[in-house]
Amino acid sequence: MSSVVRQSISQAAALEGVGLHSGTAVRVNFKPAEAGTGIVFARTDLAGAPRIGLQDVWQDGLPMRTTLKRGEAEVHTVEHLLAACAGLGVTDLLVELNGPEAPGMDGSALPFAEALLKAGLKKLEGKPLGPVAPRETVRVSEGEAEMTVEPLANGLHLTYTLHYPDAPLAQGTYELDVTPESFLKELAPARTFCLRREAETLRAAGFGKGATTQNTLVLDGAEVLENTLRFPDEPVRHKMLDLLGDLYVLGRPVRGRIRASRSGHKLNRMLAAELARNEAKGAGMELDLKAIQAILPHRYPFLLVDKIVSYEPGKGVVGLKNVTATEPWVPGHFPGQPIMPGVLILEALAQAGAVMVLKELKAEGRLIFFAGMDKVAFRRPVVPGDQLRLECEVDRIRPPFGRFNTRALVDGELAAEAVMKFMVQMPPKEGAAASGA
Repeated sequence: MSSVVRQSISQAAALEGVGLHSGTAVRVNFKPAEAGTGIVFARTDLAGAPRIGLQDVWQDGLPMRTTLKRGEAEVHTVEHLLAACAGLGVTDLLVELNGPEAPGMDGSALPFAEALLKAGLKKLEGKPLGPVAPRETVRVSEGEAEMTVEPLANGLHLTYTLHYPDAPLAQGTYELDVTPESFLKELAPARTFCLRREAETLRAAGFGKGATTQNTLVLDGAEVLENTLRFPDEPVRHKMLDLLGDLYVLGRPVRGRIRASRSGHKLNRMLAAELARNEAKGAGMELDLKAIQAILPHRYPFLLVDKIVSYEPGKGVVGLKNVTATEPWVPGHFPGQPIMPGVLILEALAQAGAVMVLKELKAEGRLIFFAGMDKVAFRRPVVPGDQLRLECEVDRIRPPFGRFNTRALVDGELAAEAVMKFMVQMPPKEGAAASGA
């Protein structure tokens, strides 16, 4: 459930190139955007400069690329550009193009990433962005191609297997923990490719009008025509790059363990759609203060959760605690420089988790006790005026015991974290005599 700080760029940047499929010369301008804008494309060559968002992905668009389409306005081959945004963590950006296709550049995501870095990455204030984090395995397949996403506590781990028969350079498996650093070094430079025996057929069918042996690796058996590999397994890595870009049509980073075999743009988009459906299916309800009081036994001044903004039964909750200047600890901790005691931050996290646990076990109003804590860490002070975002994720529930992972954040910055163990005072079984508590 960890949130992602939104990022844009500090100043404008521009690139010029030729579309790999259209062969059309195009200029792309990157411009800063405000938090919450998302990544938006604008076709400046069309009347009114229509804007197209990532939600406008054309699921059944032309093959060998990912296309955004709204009405008559289209932007083709956005996957390399989006991979650069995904790899660097850019969440809000205006992309202006004076043509129908993003420039192919050298066939990789590196020129886009370098342009964004040169413009300067800028953290944005405002509500953090929640990652797409499935809580159960999500799987899609088509023919021999298959993709799965498994839950992962933090980060994104990719494993990709490529197998083109009779093409030794387009075979193999590569895996990577994706971070901005590893993306720039291991994936961003990997260029698109095709097989020599397919090149002329593809061009005759209208594909690759802007492709050359310098922006596309043409594989001929164990050789590359008029070029050299940047990595021994460059085609495998480029498939991973495409996957990152295609999944970024979700508008948010994916957290999980992804295994992909022989997938292409179509299956990548299918996975993105399935992740979105899975998330919508599990989207939780909100609970106001009155609903919280019907679940928790705590009351003022020790009720430390003001609202539950997301509740997914058996999975996790996200709660809010508004830290005010009227808190009872303010006068004494510390006089003239109030700082919320760490134990109260942990208590707030525990109460948020208790909302879900008590409701799940049908033990509303019962007592819930700490049974232990591990990996407790405090990262920044919390002061009056802050709003704590309380994230609790179930690790295990075996009544009356359980464990969950917790994080407290302020404006997307980690304030505290802990693994908490609990014990619930369970209701007596039907027909059994109730004992005093």
